Amino acid sequence: MATKGSNKSAQGSSGMDWGSRVRNSMGGGSNVAGNQKRDNEDVPWSLIATVMAIVLMFFIVMPILAFMYYDMWFATQAAVHEVKKMKQLRREILEERRQGNAYREPTEATDTRK
Repeated sequence: MATKGSNKSAQGSSGMDWGSRVRNSMGGGSNVAGNQKRDNEDVPWSLIATVMAIVLMFFIVMPILAFMYYDMWFATQAAVHEVKKMKQLRREILEERRQGNAYREPTEATDTRK
């Protein structure tokens, strides 16, 4: 049985070797990157490009986008204000016409089709 004592061989009852070949082929991890520390001068170009992209994004592109957004917001507010003024003026003109027609006496219509 499996609970009686330790199985010293890595082979099962079918004769297959179930040893740790995968772990042996991967290595022990002791020689990762040659166990050498990087020099301070050995900075990868991808890191420099990434930092430059971030700097470009936050210090140049973001303020431009913010200015564009503010300009759109201001133009929208100005347009809304003008539309409100136009509606108010139209309302006043219609009110004046209603009041003018109510107090005006009927006159003869002149025929302009000659």
